[in-house]
Amino acid sequence: MDLKKDFKHLYDAYVKHAIKKSLFYSLIISFTALFITSLVFWIMNVKEFWIAFIGFAVLEGILFTIFFLIFKPNDEKFARELDSLGLKQRVITMYEYQNDDSLMASIQRQNAIEHVGRVDKKLLRFIAPVLLLVFMISSIVLGVSASTVSVLSATGVIKSGKDTINDLIPTNTPSYTINYTAKKGGVIDGELTQIVKEGEDALSVIAKSDHGYIFVSWSDGVRDPYRHDINISKNMDLFASFVTIDEYMEMMKDPGEPEVPEEPASGAIPIPQEGDGDDEAPQRYDENAQIIDGETYYGEGVYDAYFSDMLDQLAQDSEMSSDTKKVINDYFDTIEK
Repeated sequence: MDLKKDFKHLYDAYVKHAIKKSLFYSLIISFTALFITSLVFWIMNVKEFWIAFIGFAVLEGILFTIFFLIFKPNDEKFARELDSLGLKQRVITMYEYQNDDSLMASIQRQNAIEHVGRVDKKLLRFIAPVLLLVFMISSIVLGVSASTVSVLSATGVIKSGKDTINDLIPTNTPSYTINYTAKKGGVIDGELTQIVKEGEDALSVIAKSDHGYIFVSWSDGVRDPYRHDINISKNMDLFASFVTIDEYMEMMKDPGEPEVPEEPASGAIPIPQEGDGDDEAPQRYDENAQIIDGETYYGEGVYDAYFSDMLDQLAQDSEMSSDTKKVINDYFDTIEK
């Protein structure tokens, strides 16, 4: 007798059972391998992410074939599977005595066939253990997630694992503190205390004078009220100095020892060191940026020309931040007073 033919409807159900079981186990291993491979690709910044997908497909095909060969039903397996449904070894006994033509063997076979005919093929279904089912779902989620991250990293959408790990590891780069302080007669517009890592730049600040005062210089000799300290390599305490208009006029009359460095910093407002010694001489100087009768004199049209040029440059510079542009505008507003 041929069990496969005699019980074809049950045999077909058993084959489907073997296919589902093979697919279940092969997917667990394949998605776990995809997760590990994609994770390694992300960490090592491997751009050829498609290799992981090809490896997944090849591995899945090989594993499914192996598992199906293991679970594929032969006559003995099939007989034992049927007996597990409550047939009390009737089918396996029939299988073992299939070549026995004795009366007892014939009666036993007939009895087994009658009982097998009552078996519902729905009983031959694959029910995955809960633990393995959870493991399968987890492996699929992890595999899909890791492969997605690997693709996004390879295409430059997110950082690679190597870069991410480097960002998380604390560095030994020292930090320095910069304090900006205004003496009497003015204020500092910007962040007064800044902690900056070595080699990086500080945020821009500007010294603004109060009404009746004039900015003179910073404590390090810089005479431009606007400053943007770069490439920081030490702690700094910087003070902005201001004088009254009367004091400033005295400084212009007295060419003695200047209170500020003789050479102005690049872009700073020059301060005149001496007048012509004639009290009756008209209060006007050939140099620009002088204080005449309490107002700043920049020469004929010089301020307007520089201000207009500055506006054009700010409009064309798309990389400059809005905060920096505001500081520059504030600076021009300050020196216009």
